[in-house]
Amino acid sequence: EGLVAPVVRSYLQNTVPEGLVTPGVSVFRLQVQMTKMSGNTAKSHSYSAFPNPPSFSIGDFFGRCSCPSCVNAGRHILRRGLWRDAAVEETWARAAAIRWNRTLVSTRDVNSLEFMDIDLPRPKPTVHLVWVGPRPMPTGCVGRWRQHFDDVRVWDEEGIKKVLVPYLQLCKDGGAATMCSLLSDPSGPYCMALLQEQYGFASDLARYVILYAYGGLYVDIDYYLLNHKNIISLCEALSRTKHDGIIVCASNVGAIEVNNGLIICERPFNHVLKECVQRIARWWCDEFLSFSSLLPPPLLVDKVAGTVPDLVQAFLDIHDRSGDENGKKSARVAERMRCMTPDVVIEQSGPGLFTRTLMDLGDIEGLVVLPASMFHPVPNYVLLDSHLIVRWEQSRDIIEDGATNQSVCRGVGCEHRQEETMMKILSQHIGHDTVAVHCWTKSWQ
Repeated sequence: EGLVAPVVRSYLQNTVPEGLVTPGVSVFRLQVQMTKMSGNTAKSHSYSAFPNPPSFSIGDFFGRCSCPSCVNAGRHILRRGLWRDAAVEETWARAAAIRWNRTLVSTRDVNSLEFMDIDLPRPKPTVHLVWVGPRPMPTGCVGRWRQHFDDVRVWDEEGIKKVLVPYLQLCKDGGAATMCSLLSDPSGPYCMALLQEQYGFASDLARYVILYAYGGLYVDIDYYLLNHKNIISLCEALSRTKHDGIIVCASNVGAIEVNNGLIICERPFNHVLKECVQRIARWWCDEFLSFSSLLPPPLLVDKVAGTVPDLVQAFLDIHDRSGDENGKKSARVAERMRCMTPDVVIEQSGPGLFTRTLMDLGDIEGLVVLPASMFHPVPNYVLLDSHLIVRWEQSRDIIEDGATNQSVCRGVGCEHRQEETMMKILSQHIGHDTVAVHCWTKSWQ
C-alpha cells in the first residue's frame, strides 16, 4: 500500500549494526504495524516482510567459530589483511556476503537451495578432478561424486597431454592458445612443476585451464559430498544467468579467503579463470626468467612490454641455445622451482592468487561467493578422513530415523579417543546448509 517499503527500510537502517549482513538462511517475521484512518475508524494491518535471519557477521560467513575447539585454536577471531589491505578485504567480504543474501532470497525458498522441483529431469554438470604425480589417487571421496553425477572426469598427466592440449589447439578463443603453450611446452610452468614435483602448482594451473576450456564443476579429491541436489540447484541457477557466472566458496582458514578447491563455472571461457592463468604466467616469468642475469638485455626489454606467449617463448629460447653456461642457468631455474614451499604455492597459484584476483576484479557480474558453512564447515586445522564422515553421516541417519541409541553421534563407543573427538567436531560444525565437507588432507603436498 505504498508504505511498507519505507518502513522496512527505516527499520533495517536503524536496527542492523554496521558491518553486519543478513543472509537468508532462516526466516523471521517483521511485523509492520500501520494505521489507516477511515473516518473515525482506525484499521491496523500486519505485514510479513521479506525473509531474513538474525544479524550475521562477516566472520561467520568466512568460517569464524566460537566452539571450544576453535577458541582453543585461536580461530574465533577472523584475521584481516592476509591477501590484501584489511580495509579492501573488509569491503569486498561485506559485498560478497550481501550478494549471497540477495541470491538466496531470489530463489524464493530461503530455507533450502532446492528451490525447484527435484523430480524434474535436469542436466547434471560435468565434474572435473585433477590428480597429478606418481602416488595413487585417494578414492574415499571420489566415489560419492561418481555415485550422483554421470560425467566425472579425473584429469591426470596423460589426459591433460592427449585430450586437453589438443582441445585447446582447436579452440578459437585467444586465451586458449596461451594456455596451450603453458601446458604443453616442456620448459613451461606446468611441465617444469611436474618435473620438480610441485604437484600443487601444476594442479592449480590445470584446474583453471580445464574449467576455462570446458566449464562445469571443479572439485578437489578430498571433498566429501553430502547433498548432491543442492549442487544441481546451484548449477541450474548459474546456467539461467545472463552473465558469465561463477560460484566459489569462502574458505575456513581464519581469514578472508576464497578457496580454489571448489569452483562452479557453467559456461567455458570465463574471464576470471583467464585472469588467474595470466597472473600465474606473469609471476612465473618474473620469478624464474629475471634472476641471476638469466636473460640477455634485449630479451629483458622485450619482457617488459611483451605478452605472456612472448615470455614463454623467451624461456624456450634459452633452452634452445647451446653451451654449458645456458645449461647451468636452466639447472638453477629447476633448483629454484624445486625449493618452492607450500606457502609459495598457496600464494602464487592457489587460494591466495584466487582471492586476490577476485578482489582486484571488483564487482564481477555473475559472481556468487558461498558461505564457508556450505563446503568448508570444518576449519583447516582439523584433518579429516572420509571414513569418519561416513560414520558420522550414518549415525546422523540413525538419529533422524528415531532410533534411541544416540551414542554414536556424540562419539561414545568410538574405537579411539581421537576418533571420538573428530565425531564431536563434525557434529559441532556441519549444519543443515552443508553441501560437502572439505577434509583438508593436503595431499597436494
